Amino acid sequence: MNLQVSIHPSKHLEEFLDELGISQYRLAKTIGVPPIRINAIIKRRYSTTANTVLGIGHALGTMTPLFRIVRYSNRKSFDTHMRAPKRRRPQKRQIRVPPNTDLQAVASRVTYLGSPEHKDFPSFAGMPRPRADASLCPRSITDAAIVTGWLRSAITRGATSALWEGGHPRYVWHKEGDTLFEARLINRSNGSYKGYPLAPQEWPKGIEKHYA
Repeated sequence: MNLQVSIHPSKHLEEFLDELGISQYRLAKTIGVPPIRINAIIKRRYSTTANTVLGIGHALGTMTPLFRIVRYSNRKSFDTHMRAPKRRRPQKRQIRVPPNTDLQAVASRVTYLGSPEHKDFPSFAGMPRPRADASLCPRSITDAAIVTGWLRSAITRGATSALWEGGHPRYVWHKEGDTLFEARLINRSNGSYKGYPLAPQEWPKGIEKHYA
């Protein structure tokens, strides 16, 4: 097999599937994505993250160790050709609690549901459907009740955004170790949220004092 990095990395995936006799449908079912996703990657119509590509590599690596050679020798090529698109408008994150807000009452009625858009593994949120521009949650997060506890604790600390909808903060920030997670309101009526980790440069100003 030709491993020159000048070849688009999706070409290596197509060649390797052919060599192993593995269908695009079988690979898609193995990693829990729609079959059209694999075809779109091969046809270069779908921009995906390096993590997703390496996830495919991990799945195929369980079938043959040779794929690891392709995976690592072409990591730079994957990053270059399949990098997630940048946001046009960087999101402004501002911490603020509206006057006379009963944070304990707000916290008591919120729940964390999660989203398959921020997962690359099957979870309580369902089968993974990672977006190209979405950060991925750690695989160690497997209990929605624990994350709901994080969400409620963050609200009582006042680590909430200036924007509120239906009596709930649009964004809530919880710090776990060295990682800051952002919870995003997905249902303003019942106060349900999804969440994902933020890069350090995305942290809202002043969040550290809420977790001192």
